[in-house]
Amino acid sequence: MDFKFMTYNYSVEGGSGDRVGLASTTNTFEQASISVDPNIDVAIAAEMAKQQAEALQANRDFASDSCVGPPEGWIVNVRSHAGENGAQPEVALQSHTEGNVDHPIGEVPNPLECGEGKNMLMILNERFGPVSWTEVMCDGPAHKRRFVMSGEVKGQTFRGEGKNKKQAKADAAAKALSALGVGKDASMQEGWGGAVDGKDRKLAKRKGGSSSEFPPEKLSKLSESGSANKSACMLLNELCPGLEYKLVYESGIASDKKFTMSVKIADDSYTGTGSSKKAARQFAAKDALLHRFNVAYDTAGGDASTPVLGNPQCASKAKEGNSLANKVENLIRQCYETEVESKVDEIYKRWKVLSGIVMETENGVTDNDFEVIVVTTGTKGINGEYLSSAGLAVHDCHAEVLARRCFQRFLYSELHKGVASTVLEPTPVGFHLRRGIRFHLYISSAPCGDSRIFSPHETESPVDGHKHRSNRGLLRSKIEAGEGTIPCQTRVTQTFDGVMSGERLLTMSCSDKVARWNVLGVQGSLLSVYLPPVYYSTIIVGSLYNFDHFSRASFGRISELSSRLQSPYRVANPDLIKVTSTSRRLASKSPGHAVFWSLDFPLPEVVMCNTGLGIPTSAGKTVSSLSKSCALQRFLDLYATPAVPRVPLPQFIPQTYGAMKLICSDYQDAKKTFRDEFASAGLGYWVSKPSEVDEFGIQE
Repeated sequence: MDFKFMTYNYSVEGGSGDRVGLASTTNTFEQASISVDPNIDVAIAAEMAKQQAEALQANRDFASDSCVGPPEGWIVNVRSHAGENGAQPEVALQSHTEGNVDHPIGEVPNPLECGEGKNMLMILNERFGPVSWTEVMCDGPAHKRRFVMSGEVKGQTFRGEGKNKKQAKADAAAKALSALGVGKDASMQEGWGGAVDGKDRKLAKRKGGSSSEFPPEKLSKLSESGSANKSACMLLNELCPGLEYKLVYESGIASDKKFTMSVKIADDSYTGTGSSKKAARQFAAKDALLHRFNVAYDTAGGDASTPVLGNPQCASKAKEGNSLANKVENLIRQCYETEVESKVDEIYKRWKVLSGIVMETENGVTDNDFEVIVVTTGTKGINGEYLSSAGLAVHDCHAEVLARRCFQRFLYSELHKGVASTVLEPTPVGFHLRRGIRFHLYISSAPCGDSRIFSPHETESPVDGHKHRSNRGLLRSKIEAGEGTIPCQTRVTQTFDGVMSGERLLTMSCSDKVARWNVLGVQGSLLSVYLPPVYYSTIIVGSLYNFDHFSRASFGRISELSSRLQSPYRVANPDLIKVTSTSRRLASKSPGHAVFWSLDFPLPEVVMCNTGLGIPTSAGKTVSSLSKSCALQRFLDLYATPAVPRVPLPQFIPQTYGAMKLICSDYQDAKKTFRDEFASAGLGYWVSKPSEVDEFGIQE
């Protein structure tokens, strides 16, 4: 069928106007008529009339349900006649309007342009999901190509023609929408979950729909159309076109910026945080796909760009993990900005690893059930020459190690409150955590040692393909004046005078210390007099996360130890979760300072990593509140408070810090069992600091 021209003639008679559109190849015709919705654009109506004319020509039956809406306003007259070349169609369109204008066929308004920035292809994708298109034909000379494209929608095949593939697909889309009874405003009328009337149409478009239901037919279409290769933003845009992303938060130093973007669908907002605005938009889209459509992206430690469609179990697990991890990370970063960054000098604001602890109460029902209690930074340890025999120095200034020491300080403050504590509950022989209290540890990068050394790349598979290699699971130590770790495969006894003479000081890796906390608890030996083991419920990691490596390092390599431990000690299995947005790798030297803050201390404190002391002042050296001597003093102050219940102590109080740590024999027995487990499994030997660092007296 070849339409030579289309003309719109306007005239006014008796106060009402008749608009007639005509497309014909002859002056003789027969007439038939159908009715369409008054909201449909005139050009779309013409396209529909053409389709009806073709059908009439083929002696098809047109039932009233082929029409889009009520028979008001528009009247489309379809006329056909018999000529030399057979039946030829003709279209007449009538409507009440005013004016007078003619359009040659080349200037006719494109029936594929539907207003408000949408074309027929977009409406088709909105209603029926992405369509797979097939090129059926391409012929004609180079300057006048003719393409024929074919697509299947709801089991029906539609073909379209055009001078390029885009126009051919648009033509086929118009035919599909016409046959399936979809008009110009159909996407606005129905949205995702019901009718949207008149004034609400633009609002519905801005909100991207009004329902959280995921249409099953769209799910199947997405599964069939190669969604696994699409980004979250692309996928979300297919489901809810026209969404707008807004920047709601920006944080971090210039070398490590964090952006938080939000996207709104209906009345719900979804947020994402990334190292760039583009990354933040992707994470916001993933959050929307997960919580609104149950489309989960794999973030278990490997490829986070593969959507998992239609798996409720996977989506539910991802929702819980991602929500908690992102919430904890955001809380700690915001706390760092308000409580640390804003209160320290500029030279101490730079950090390479950030850590913190968030306390959760009442099962995390509301945001008020989460509270940051510790924030720390740091990546280095003390130089051997600064070891203190008086317990004045902090030996390990890695962020997660400082977080544990700050946490101990927090527990001391809660013990001093006695029965007034909202965290601890008294028992006849001490205290224990109140019901519903949980602690979540966050580390911006995987702990050094066994959990990090084999997972240097974010895109690496979460499954360890070489788990039986002999170097997996080994104890490792950090080396003085260097970064990285070495295996501890031989027994090493460090001596105070040897280190002072130049031997490089060894400190156990953070991965090994995390494993120890999962057995002995984070409270330490002194607090074990008052508390049973306190374990982390969750460990959340930013970059360099690999589930196989991290789980092995944290508890997997000592899983058989549980049968040899005496209650209340056990091998804890905290949830290991990766945040959706990871920090970019900074190719820079680690700062020589560490900063820490805890809820029980109003101001942040800075410690110099190489000396283990605070910032030097005119009065001389400053002892950190996290030093061993300060920890001992807190214990003695608590011990002098008879109203605080505790386990029975010996009649004579030991006179040194090292001897004081031996008071809780159950803790020391579990500690020995833990270390022996590595040796018997051939995984190495634990390296301790020189004994002289614990031999300072109580009165010193």
